[in-house]
Amino acid sequence: GAGAGGSPVSAVIDLGSVKLASIVKVWHYYGGTRSYHQAKTEVSEDGSSWQTVFDSAVSGTYVETATGKTHKFGTRKVRYIRDSIAGSTANGSNHWVEIQAF
Repeated sequence: GAGAGGSPVSAVIDLGSVKLASIVKVWHYYGGTRSYHQAKTEVSEDGSSWQTVFDSAVSGTYVETATGKTHKFGTRKVRYIRDSIAGSTANGSNHWVEIQAF
């Protein structure tokens, strides 16, 4: 699709301190019916060792919606969230709206 083939771009969120979390919810821009390429969401306690909680190469792509995408995982210590995408089926741009952790 349009915009495919770019290198992934990441947004890294620092929660400010280590929290216990079992859900990361991600909203990318969802205008139209678009899916982002090479979508991956990772969490880290220290910013150097990362655990993948979603990878579209494994789980498949999904169409973005106003409700966002919820990634559930076993409760772990999280300080950093890294979300990566490489353009969408609409264009080569990468857009984040919001990222939350619970």
